[in-house]
Amino acid sequence: EYSEWSSNSGATYQLGRGCYAFKKMMAAIQSGASEQAELWKKIGEQHQQAAQYHGQAAVAYEQGNKQEGNNLHAAALSIGGSDGLSRRSSAAEHVRRSANHLEKAILAAAAGSSKLEWLWRKVIEEHQRAVEYHHQAAAAYIHGNETEGKRLNEAAAAIGGGPMGHSGTTGKLEIEAWNFEKEMKAQQERTTWPSTW
Repeated sequence: EYSEWSSNSGATYQLGRGCYAFKKMMAAIQSGASEQAELWKKIGEQHQQAAQYHGQAAVAYEQGNKQEGNNLHAAALSIGGSDGLSRRSSAAEHVRRSANHLEKAILAAAAGSSKLEWLWRKVIEEHQRAVEYHHQAAAAYIHGNETEGKRLNEAAAAIGGGPMGHSGTTGKLEIEAWNFEKEMKAQQERTTWPSTW
């Protein structure tokens, strides 16, 4: 059961997460990592938007409009994720995963593996599709269409494999990338092993 208190708490949590993301963005800018800085900026923006929805939900609850409060709270969860108590699929979580996978894509490119870089960038593309579904879900919730909001969030989770899972489209691509990476390392070890004798 959501309330003015839970929305205020959610807003505070989301603002903290947003500040952290903007701090990471600044560090990426200072190190010259513009692609990573852009993703951290997007993460911060997701948390900012979620905090705004939580704040609007708190006002709705305070004014006695429970249904509007619930809709705005659901929109906030679609964009920013949990209130810190549980992890769930959200726009912010998918952008955060994109930032992690971007680092892997950059390392793969530096190592000269275009296939591995392509796989990690494909994972990022799929996460971006999930972000779009979460934004559509938030809009549906705001317009009072809870059924459509749930359906869109489920579609996003199916792409991203849920909060920590490795199922869905991104999970399958991640496994393919990890297996390819493992095979590359094994091949490197096989070619360098005899020279260590």
